[in-house]
Amino acid sequence: MDGPNGREVSELPPSQFRVNVAEAMALAVLDVAGVGALPLWTWTALPWLHDGTLTRVLPTYQLSEMQVHGLYTSREHLDAKSRNWIDSFLSQQPSRAASSICWGERKVTIEGGDRFFRT
Repeated sequence: MDGPNGREVSELPPSQFRVNVAEAMALAVLDVAGVGALPLWTWTALPWLHDGTLTRVLPTYQLSEMQVHGLYTSREHLDAKSRNWIDSFLSQQPSRAASSICWGERKVTIEGGDRFFRT
């Protein structure tokens, strides 16, 4: 975890609960665990953050950076639906996210971070 004083490492016992979908973790935090680490951009968790069901804690800490890569089949044309989806995705990213959208031969980069939440 990266904090105001640099990288910090804590050893935790292994968990029997494992998921690879952020939305599943959001539901587990809300319904069972009461505390967990969630990507800030998890759409499932956003309504709970807005209505106060989930509360952000340790705002000066973040988990490892996350990269999102978008692939599409055509090298010559990005259709309107795909471009609209990418634009929508970027508009919902946290303000700290750095994004560079380039079309054609140019690279598309979206970087986001994680925050801790508790119920």
